[in-house]
Amino acid sequence: MDHEITSLDAMRFVGLTIHCKDGDPSAIGALWDQLFKLGHLQESLGYWGVSWGDGVGGFHYLCGHHVPAELPTPDGMAEHSIKPAHYAKFFFQGEPSHMAKMFGEIFEKHMPSAGLKPAPGGACLEFYAPDCMDEATHTIKADLYVAVE
Repeated sequence: MDHEITSLDAMRFVGLTIHCKDGDPSAIGALWDQLFKLGHLQESLGYWGVSWGDGVGGFHYLCGHHVPAELPTPDGMAEHSIKPAHYAKFFFQGEPSHMAKMFGEIFEKHMPSAGLKPAPGGACLEFYAPDCMDEATHTIKADLYVAVE
């Protein structure tokens, strides 16, 4: 699988969050549905999914937007910030339900075969451009980022 190494600056995200106990991502789709029902975020900016470890085998997940530091966090939403880091960037195209499998393949096959190691305490990011959804095929396009050492 092709990838590129890129650097991202510090970023702040605002949106809805869940805790995925034991690494179970099954509730993420419903979280996105909840975000879209709110309807007050600007789609033209694109959307981000952000995940970070909880230290006990699970992870936290935020779906929302990248926002400037000075923008207040809306009521009912949470925020999460990442530090500047290097990332392995992969491209995903497929059904949203296949995203978790793709991340598994990235960590179990693609990163080790490329000599890459996840950064301790690093984040995984998903970027969805405004035109990411193909309604005819029910598929999405996304850039997937994994923080690397």
